[in-house]
Amino acid sequence: MGFFLSVNNGETWLPTGFESLTNALEVNNISGVVFAGNHTGVYSSQPDYESWNQTYYQSNVNQMLFVSNNNILVGFWGGIYLLEQPYDDGTQTLTLGLSQVINSFCEDSDGILYAGITSFIDYMEYTGGVYRSIDYGNTWEYSGLGGFYIKALACNSFGTLYAGSRGGNGVGIYYSIDHGTTWNPLKTNVFVTSIIVAPDCTIFIGCSNEHGTQGGVFRSIDNGATWELINSGLISISDQDIEGIYLSNDGYLYCYGDQLHRSTEPLFASVYNYCLSDEDISVFPNPANDSFQVSSSNSSNLNIVITNILGEIVFEQFNFSENIKIHCSSWPSGMYYYKIFNGSGIIKSQKIIIE
Repeated sequence: MGFFLSVNNGETWLPTGFESLTNALEVNNISGVVFAGNHTGVYSSQPDYESWNQTYYQSNVNQMLFVSNNNILVGFWGGIYLLEQPYDDGTQTLTLGLSQVINSFCEDSDGILYAGITSFIDYMEYTGGVYRSIDYGNTWEYSGLGGFYIKALACNSFGTLYAGSRGGNGVGIYYSIDHGTTWNPLKTNVFVTSIIVAPDCTIFIGCSNEHGTQGGVFRSIDNGATWELINSGLISISDQDIEGIYLSNDGYLYCYGDQLHRSTEPLFASVYNYCLSDEDISVFPNPANDSFQVSSSNSSNLNIVITNILGEIVFEQFNFSENIKIHCSSWPSGMYYYKIFNGSGIIKSQKIIIE
């Protein structure tokens, strides 16, 4: 029992000195400080794991998120607590009551925070569902899917928000392209417990097999239009009762329920490859009217895909180099999303406005 560390893709495991039951883990990727949460509060350790220090928060922890401004969100039965540096003080910023539990957090590319909640009072609107914060967790507002048992949240690089439900008013995975104001279903015949969106926007969902439904891991490479079950190796029924999935930096996909499983090979060459510098590629002008230019000074064999806010492809070009001109005079005015990628993954992905 406790928090263990593997440095060889799960082949062997080492103790970290944190020997208590662990409900949530978060890492400051800059400093390497690790935060662990359990039924007694939040603890932090330096990267060497030589000692653990308890923060000001000393109550039950169900979920945590290390925010881009260095705040820490703590989700528990009853609401959300906000810890601010140096984490020796904090305050409860969302109060829901002890019948509601925070199951998940995520932050999108615009810095908007989301919380996924399950309510065991009833299935009425404004209980459970999704809440959002536009001020790094200081205040929260209801954002839809009331009465759904929201277990997982995730965002892609274009700002699309995904929510997974395992009960209540509905099950499955739902998406929003307007920061949680409106929601649409993608797949509604599975009990979703976890969501991972890869750097190339491939979606993975982990599913429970409760009530005889199909458990395991599904994958979509077309923004959720179609799904492929990738359960090879998850032989037993207990193996397919998935509670969580994780994509490592070297491209392996992990899933866990009663046991921990790893994909037999990396699903991507490396997550790091999808974070290449975009300095050599320019897209201009933005906003655009009749046309815009894609210019590359040091790349070849590039691909570009442009979608509208509904995720529909409006333009795609493969294996180009240096410069291309894209005519958009016939496109309806509005916001579009482009991603430029090569064999190693996404190099640049942003929004473009067509006036």
